[in-house]
Amino acid sequence: MASGDFRLLRPLVHLLVPLFIHWIAEEMTVSVLVDVTTRALCPGQSSCAKAIYINGLQQTVVGIFKMVVLPILGQLADEYGRKPLLLITISTSIVPFAILAWDVSRAAVYIYFVLRTISYIISQGSILCISVAYAYYLKSAFGFNKNQFSEILLMVSFGSIFSQGVLYGLAWAPWVPYLSASFGVIYVLVKPSTCAIISKAVISSDQGKAQGFIAAVQSVASLLSPVVMSPLTSLFISSEAPFDCKGFSILVASISLIISLGHASLLHSENPNKLPEHEPRQYGDETVEAPLLAQP
Repeated sequence: MASGDFRLLRPLVHLLVPLFIHWIAEEMTVSVLVDVTTRALCPGQSSCAKAIYINGLQQTVVGIFKMVVLPILGQLADEYGRKPLLLITISTSIVPFAILAWDVSRAAVYIYFVLRTISYIISQGSILCISVAYAYYLKSAFGFNKNQFSEILLMVSFGSIFSQGVLYGLAWAPWVPYLSASFGVIYVLVKPSTCAIISKAVISSDQGKAQGFIAAVQSVASLLSPVVMSPLTSLFISSEAPFDCKGFSILVASISLIISLGHASLLHSENPNKLPEHEPRQYGDETVEAPLLAQP
């Protein structure tokens, strides 16, 4: 990238720096939340099936409402500006953590989950829900504490979900999650590669619809995955498991990733039917869409 391109990015510094700090704060809470919620909901126990079910319910609710809320937030951002909406959505993360900072009783934890669900819906969605679910598994399988959680999360930045899924599911010693978390260099390319393939397959006037379709598919997946994974995880960390494999649900998830990888290998990045950018398109009256929110 030329130096001139870097100068063009300078106006984004005031946006990227607060987002960077925000995500640091978000990730710092994941390792602590497991101990706090387990101690409040299942005192005296090393694992807590109730916390896993609540986390799965949280992800399901987020997946349902995110499909509706995200387009509305986008329309509001167009009308009132990106900065006010960004400040409002990020600020929703403050109240849930303030509740836990004030009180760590069972009632406070339930209130936290309700408020945090609302925060996920209108802000970052279900990404951290999955991170917390992994953390609950590590606590149940190996008795990890918050310091070890933090070390794992640090290594996850350089590890892949694919490698984590396989090795977490078959983990036989506490050091295995540390090793698996370091194999994720390739995974960071999944999201931009997916968006690039979709972007190249459609013309510029349909880019928003195409990227919105990707978000809708991810929301549906976030809705359906807890229905299967939460009961499966609770079963295999309990004493009623058919065989000893506490990470069986994560192993199932890794098999799903293998299936998706096989399907992705059959995709073509070029679309021969795509119209050139200079070729005009004929739009009929039916292509004119009303805004999500009425203009004043």
